[in-house]
Amino acid sequence: MRKLAIFLSLSAAILLIAVILTPIAYESKKADLAPGCDSDTLMGGCAGKRIIKDISVGPEKSCLSVGANNCNGGVLIINNDCSQSVQMGRYTVAEGERETLEFKPERGEVRVYSSRGNYASYDPNTTRELSKNVRIGSENLSISYVKTQNLCRVNGFDKMYDLDLGLP
Repeated sequence: MRKLAIFLSLSAAILLIAVILTPIAYESKKADLAPGCDSDTLMGGCAGKRIIKDISVGPEKSCLSVGANNCNGGVLIINNDCSQSVQMGRYTVAEGERETLEFKPERGEVRVYSSRGNYASYDPNTTRELSKNVRIGSENLSISYVKTQNLCRVNGFDKMYDLDLGLP
């Protein structure tokens, strides 16, 4: 009886770890496929139909890294290891901090917003390039990326999956 209890506890722990790590692992898996379009990841908690790709920072700065988490619609990850804060309009990423952000076009300009974890709120109808001028101290940089439209659309309808069979 004790062996069964240990086995069940270990199985539950392994399952919990797998569910927690699946969204994190999606950052590098299948770069041009949105997780919500991939039946393999739907059960792991990633359901985004849009992604961020083609991220560029110029000029490059070794203390600033910019990436994407495409698990739930695409949010930008800013790691500021610089000795000064990163100023993005009205938004600031303090030195030594990591933030998840979104760029959103509003009234003819691109604004920066804090995301809700890895959940994107900006869902463009067409693929768009977004760019924002930023400052680190007196140095000017630009961060840009492409935010895709819904990648699950086929002939105007979302591609649906039979989750029991895993077939498109």
